[in-house]
Amino acid sequence: MVTKIIKDKIYYLITNEYDITKYLLNKNSKNYNTKRNYILTNNLDWNKINNKFHNPIESFVGILDGNNCKIKNIKVNSDYQDNNIGLFNIINNSTIRNLKLHFNTKIKGKSKIGAFAGIITNSKLFNIQVNGNINIETLNGETLGFLCGEMKNSYVNNFNIHLENSSIRGLSNIGALIANLINSEIKNSKISGCISITGLSSYSNDSYFNKYIENIDEFFKVYTDNNQIVLDDVAILKDAGYNYEKLMNNSLQNLVKLGIDAKRVLEYGKFIKMERQTKYYSKELKEQYKASKISGFISNSINNIIINSKVCLIGSIIGYEYISGFVSVDSSSLFKNCNMEIIGCLNGINYTSLFCSNTLDRKSIFNNIRIAKKTKINGILVDINNISLYEKIANTDYILTFKEGVYPESYKKILLLDKELIKRETIIYQIFDYILTSKQLESLKLINVLIRTENLVLLSLKELFEKKWDNLNETEKNNFKNIGFNNVSFDNIDFPNIKFNDLTKKQRVYALKVGFNQIIWDDKYVQKVMTFSNDYDFSKFYGLKINLRHILHFSIDLGNLTIKIPDYIKNIILIEMKEYLIYYFKTHLIKSNSLNNHNLKIYYKDENNLDFVIIFNPIENYKEKDGINFIDEYYIKDNCINFVQFEESNEETSSKKKFLSFYQSLLLKNKKSKPRDKKIIGNSRKSSSINCLNNCSSF
Repeated sequence: MVTKIIKDKIYYLITNEYDITKYLLNKNSKNYNTKRNYILTNNLDWNKINNKFHNPIESFVGILDGNNCKIKNIKVNSDYQDNNIGLFNIINNSTIRNLKLHFNTKIKGKSKIGAFAGIITNSKLFNIQVNGNINIETLNGETLGFLCGEMKNSYVNNFNIHLENSSIRGLSNIGALIANLINSEIKNSKISGCISITGLSSYSNDSYFNKYIENIDEFFKVYTDNNQIVLDDVAILKDAGYNYEKLMNNSLQNLVKLGIDAKRVLEYGKFIKMERQTKYYSKELKEQYKASKISGFISNSINNIIINSKVCLIGSIIGYEYISGFVSVDSSSLFKNCNMEIIGCLNGINYTSLFCSNTLDRKSIFNNIRIAKKTKINGILVDINNISLYEKIANTDYILTFKEGVYPESYKKILLLDKELIKRETIIYQIFDYILTSKQLESLKLINVLIRTENLVLLSLKELFEKKWDNLNETEKNNFKNIGFNNVSFDNIDFPNIKFNDLTKKQRVYALKVGFNQIIWDDKYVQKVMTFSNDYDFSKFYGLKINLRHILHFSIDLGNLTIKIPDYIKNIILIEMKEYLIYYFKTHLIKSNSLNNHNLKIYYKDENNLDFVIIFNPIENYKEKDGINFIDEYYIKDNCINFVQFEESNEETSSKKKFLSFYQSLLLKNKKSKPRDKKIIGNSRKSSSINCLNNCSSF
């Protein structure tokens, strides 16, 4: 035995595979001792160790200094009934550092399974790298993680795991790094690679129980469509002290006395009678059989500090409930400067979230939590357009946000339009003030704000054509029919032989609704991307002639407006919307001073509603027309209205002239407050029947 003294501690030198076998693996060796200090002096190859010694290192207590050496091809022998499995089964009161590990193994077990260790307590781990291929597979197993199954009272710094084609499969309590983490600190650590984490619920006759209705919320959810009227009635009942038992045993007349409509009370009475006669129940999984607490970093966290740590996975996390990208359930921990980046999907039935699914005592702290942009929750891609639905962290008041640089600053400014556009000082607001009632004006708002790069629009179109005609829904079929497609031409990707600008007004609207625009249609970009392989990364594709085009969608919600807005007012709104957007982005965005009429294009994508499509070009494009180019009726120049006289009824002409007179006054007033782009709008086709209205008295 060769030893070395380092800082007054005796270390046994591991120089080859024979040394590590006799010291740590072969229990029959006279030199076997897992309660000493060891230091590696060379790289080791596990394949050179007899397979019968590929069992976990048992109950290690001491120091293992890897000396920046690597152990490769590690395999761990185990069986499905084993507990506390890993390279080490248990690490206690130990320090392990400066070690590189390469695994190529399948690990079986029942509980507290990890590639590095089953259980770690009162220990320190730092400067450890793990890579390779690891598959942890159990039969209804629990408490599983690639670092360890359970860790208590320990410290981890710079522990990095990167795996390829790896997986964990079990029943519950699965964390990609650690399952149970208690009273510990993790800093500067990361798990990354191609990894799938699957929680498989146990389905058998013994797995279910009969769940009966327990409260009035469940009763009305089961027996009614649970619409807003029903929900209002339920609120009345709750305020009156009703619970399930009281609802079942009380007179229906008392419900009427509470102010609930008599017809609805009679309907509810039928359901109450049905429930009295045959109690409704559903088959529910018992808690112990649910795939619960499945996460990308830690499954169950109690009183920990986790700082500067990351999840960077390609793969999916699947389970029944408490499914999360970072931590499933936490109590009293601090998470600071942590990132979650999963290119894949988080799939769960209940409590599925980006970072944390639940906190038990609301004492958890989440500081500077960030995510990337390619994670899906139950099939829905989380991006800047819908992040507000997913940004709340568990049941706390903390929210997460995207990493710096994931989205341009311009995206964030664009999404502030709903707070900026409809303000009293804008011409658009004053136009709505003219045509709406005060009540409708109060409810005026922007909805469905969506910003995407044109490459993602192309990807959506590619996916539509790949579905084939018979798999389209009726709305999709109708949209394509209105552009000129039928089942044969659609399946063969045979586009109508017509330029985009030669489409009728109705056809253009439906083309825009689907996702087409002049560049995509005329330059046959859909036909081109159909040849791309399915694994092509469209997030990096900006292959259009006009680089980095962005497409903005939004709608103006007019509340309960039942009348159709006349086209001449819609046209003015379109003109003013373009003017405002150019002004807004010039004012609020860096590098947007060059934005003008020729690199911002605007369209309506609905014949009746105020649904807008706006295309941002980084360079001027004089050939691409927008919706304003197709307005024949009038144009504006130097704050002066010009319009074509049509043979109309006196009432229609009068209404139009009144509105245009009002609008002209807005333009003259607005001219004093801010400059207008004189090139902003207009049809270059001048008609001899156009009369220039130089001032309001012309009306």
